[in-house]
Amino acid sequence: MNKVLIIGGTGKTGNLLAKDFLNFGVVPVCFGRTASCETVPSGALAFRGDSLSKSSLSSSMEDVAAIVVCLSISRVGSSPFSKVVGDRELHSKSMRSIVDLAKEHGVDRVLKVSAQGVGDSWNRAGILFRSLVLSSNLRTAFSDHELSDSILSESGLNWTIIRPPILGSSKSRHGLITGSKLRTRSYDSVSREELSAWIVDNIGKDVYFKRCLTIKKAKRSFQ
Repeated sequence: MNKVLIIGGTGKTGNLLAKDFLNFGVVPVCFGRTASCETVPSGALAFRGDSLSKSSLSSSMEDVAAIVVCLSISRVGSSPFSKVVGDRELHSKSMRSIVDLAKEHGVDRVLKVSAQGVGDSWNRAGILFRSLVLSSNLRTAFSDHELSDSILSESGLNWTIIRPPILGSSKSRHGLITGSKLRTRSYDSVSREELSAWIVDNIGKDVYFKRCLTIKKAKRSFQ
């Protein structure tokens, strides 16, 4: 794998992914509306574009071996109650184009960062967290994530959907675990750094193809 496209490559998670791919010897193409030499890590390729623009996405997919999608619907602030200012269907609209174009360009591998509580993981998320989603503007993103995940899972591509709980900075003492039926508590979190490292380490492993996985902190070491 020589080159990977990161859609949302100028965000917090995307920036970490770019650094980790570079350390892995893979050239990341950081796609985003603010992408430039100043906003992406040294050694990464910046591609300025809007994921809602099919022509921009198409141009960015030249010669890439895989795609990582880590988009967020914009809000005024970081609070879950902050006003939504981005397109409320960003995830699903973008994914329709990504799937179509990936097939056109012969890119068979797509990994998407979703969220625990989306789709069939709803009842496996903590009850207080579910209450927060329902009472805040997180519900907009979660609803569209569900549609986007469905579009990807029905694409016929070698996809993986990763559903972390709250993304933060606190690292696990024992690493991360994944599973299709894992439960999380309301205040569980995963560090962006560990999530990024997991994606880079596992994006090429076919054991994760066509799987939707919750990812969480391990309670003990399995080594």
